[in-house]
Formats: sequence, structure tokens, C-alpha cells
Amino acid sequence: VLIGLIDLGTHEETFQGVAKEARKIYLCWEVPGEKTSTDRSHVIGREYTCSFHEKAGLRKLIESWRGKPFADGEAFDLSKLIGAACLLNVIHDGNGEKQYAKVSGVSAMPKGMPKPVATIKPVTFDLDDNSPEEFPTADWLPWSYGEQLVVKVSRSPEWKAKGGTPANAAPKKQTQPAQKPAAKAPVEDEEPVPF
Repeated sequence: VLIGLIDLGTHEETFQGVAKEARKIYLCWEVPGEKTSTDRSHVIGREYTCSFHEKAGLRKLIESWRGKPFADGEAFDLSKLIGAACLLNVIHDGNGEKQYAKVSGVSAMPKGMPKPVATIKPVTFDLDDNSPEEFPTADWLPWSYGEQLVVKVSRSPEWKAKGGTPANAAPKKQTQPAQKPAAKAPVEDEEPVPF
């Protein structure tokens, strides 16, 4: 179940040797039925470039999730994804002790399969609508590439333009332990995907 939609702001990235700036977004899923050592559901997330270009990973993810391609010029509100259930494909990558779980795909729940229900309250953060002081402080938020999301967001020009500083963030780096793939969780909700 998607429980986190975090605007990471604009960041420089290099693709095929060319540096460019791109707006980033972080999607975060709860995996009900898979528990951590603290008896809370596992949470896993992934960073995407916030683009609906026909080759963009975010667009492909949403098309796979909803089971149909976007029409030419179709607008899409990402906030519709919050609370939506899906089948999450998680792979384990890395080598030796540096293993990590990675979201490799998302698809719609098969017809008749019970949909999981989130047990964690969803959070959203949009740099266009929220101030740095409103950044979610939920302790379940995953890290991205070894750093807290607030640290990454604090480097964006959008954050700085709103008066946020790196001092708002804890610069401590940490790696997340590998997480297990999702298991089926029985629930009664059988409505179609709302997007």
C-alpha cells in the first residue's frame, strides 16, 4: 500500500555522461504482513525522476500499476496513489554484506485477490505547497541511497528558497538492512484501483 509521497526537489544527475537537473520524487510502500523486529510492517521506497515522458520510470510504474497506458496529453495527479494497494516486486541486489532490497516493479492487484490495508498513517510532502518545517518526521520513513530523505531534500534549491537549511536535517548517514519481499495479506476490500 502506498503510504508515502515525498517531493525531493530538483537535483543534478548524470545520464550517459551528460549532467542535468531533474525533479525527484520518493514513493514509499508499506508491506502489511511482513513485520520488522519492532513488530511494525516493513516499509520500502524508491526514488524516481518526476517525469511522465514516455520512457520515464515513473510513467512506466504507474502504467503497470493501473494496467493501461496514458493517453496523449493525459494529466495525472500523483496524490491519487496514496492508499492504493498493489503487488510490489522486490529484488535483493548488491554483494556480500552490502545487500539491499529494491522495488523493481508494481502491478495492479489481481481481481478477487484480497487487498492489504495500511496500518501506518500515510504522509505526503510537496515543496510547492509545504514549508521545510512541515517535512514529515515519521520514524518509519526509509532512507534513499544511504541518507535520510530530509537530508536529500535540504540540498534542493526549492527547499533553500523556502528558508530551509541543511541544519534542518540530520546529516548522519546509515544503510538500511535488507527487507524481505512482500507476502499476501488477506483483507476484505475488493474495489478497483482508484486511478
